[in-house]
Amino acid sequence: MTGRRRLALPEPPGDGPLPRVDGRTLRGPWYRAHHPDYGAWFFAPCEVDADEGGRFDLPEPHGTCYMASSADVALRERLGVIAAGRPLTAAALAASAVSVMAVPPALKRDIADTTDPEAARSITREIATTTDYARTRAWAVHWFERERRSGVRYEPRFSTGPAVSLALFGAAGPAGHVSRPMTAEELAAVLSTRGVTALSRRAAEVIDV
Repeated sequence: MTGRRRLALPEPPGDGPLPRVDGRTLRGPWYRAHHPDYGAWFFAPCEVDADEGGRFDLPEPHGTCYMASSADVALRERLGVIAAGRPLTAAALAASAVSVMAVPPALKRDIADTTDPEAARSITREIATTTDYARTRAWAVHWFERERRSGVRYEPRFSTGPAVSLALFGAAGPAGHVSRPMTAEELAAVLSTRGVTALSRRAAEVIDV
């Protein structure tokens, strides 16, 4: 494929390291949507060329934990194509929990910022939108192993407006960092502002690992 329809996101390392996120902008709160039976702090591992897994997953023995700047953005990122381009429904309440989180101080130290204008010298906005996850995971491995980054800030694929997401790197599996589950009433209040009125079970198609 040639021309504008070709993936323009290059392989790492690009033309130098990406800017670092100012730790003061990471105070939060941050939100993670997850299966109600699982805890919020889980660093998911995945091989670079695997068919499943997340955008910036690292291979074992490391993994990646994702969070977003608001509860509805976190829900859209979890539901993915199920909720893409349509209003959120009350299915999110039935099939998802949302937890309020804070970035641990140790993980604030060196987060790569793909949203900084200076990042254009090494990457394109496709880092947050392409479905070529082998390419984006290669970047995650580069940031973690070569640049010793603790995570990456990026624009969520399934949300519009002033929203951001974080992908934090750590040891694969559950972690003991602090989080607080949102109550059903809190979550319902958030979703009500997004026009949630009808119950749907489509979110039952979501698969967690």
